[in-house]
Amino acid sequence: MIEQFLNFGQMSTGMLIGLVLVSVWEVVWKGFGLWHSAQAKHKGWFIAILIVNLFGLVPIIYLIWFRPQVKKSKKK
Repeated sequence: MIEQFLNFGQMSTGMLIGLVLVSVWEVVWKGFGLWHSAQAKHKGWFIAILIVNLFGLVPIIYLIWFRPQVKKSKKK
């Protein structure tokens, strides 16, 4: 299996599409997580999201449970 990843020329189209989709998924979630953690000045979460690559799970956990909620002000 390792040989398949080392030789992209012999990789099946399905595996290549899957690899691209997983990579895009990871980059999108990581970007959102890094952006929001930086805006909230959560240095620990920023470092964790930057270092740990678990298919977007760390940024998703941060965005769902730990991101500060923005309060909308009412205009009169």
